[in-house]
Amino acid sequence: MADTETAAYAEDALLHPVAPSLRVFRHAIASAPALNDTFKFFQIPKNVKIGIALLATTDMDTGAALLWTLRLSDGTTTKNLISSVSGQAMGVFLLDEEEGIGFVTDSDDYYIEVLTAAAPGTFTAGTLTVMVTYTAVLDNGA
Repeated sequence: MADTETAAYAEDALLHPVAPSLRVFRHAIASAPALNDTFKFFQIPKNVKIGIALLATTDMDTGAALLWTLRLSDGTTTKNLISSVSGQAMGVFLLDEEEGIGFVTDSDDYYIEVLTAAAPGTFTAGTLTVMVTYTAVLDNGA
C-alpha cells in the first residue's frame, strides 16, 4: 500500500464564505497501483458540507479487475463518496454514497483521496480526474 500526494495536495484548501467552492484536479497514473494504494488529491477546509463529487477515469485495465473508491478522509474517519467503480472502461461517476452526502468536516485535516479498491489485471497508463464542490456551514447562532 502506498500513499501518493498529487500536485494539488500541497495547495491550501479554498473556501468562499457564501458561494460553493469547486475543486477539480487531474492526476496521471503511469504505473499499476496495488490494492489499497491511495492518491491524495486535495485538502478540504473545516466546517464545510460536501455537495457534489465526480470521478472520471480513463481505461486503465484491459482486464476487468480495477476498482476505484473516491472518499473523504482525515486518516482516521473516512466517508465514501463514490464506491468501487470500474477502472476497466472509461467512465464518469457521481456521488452515490449516503455516508458522504451532507457530511460536515470538523477539522482542517480532511482531504479527498482515491483508493485502489481492487488492483488491475493488466494495467495501462491513464488519468483520474476528481471534482468536488463544498459549501461553508454557517452558524446561525441557534
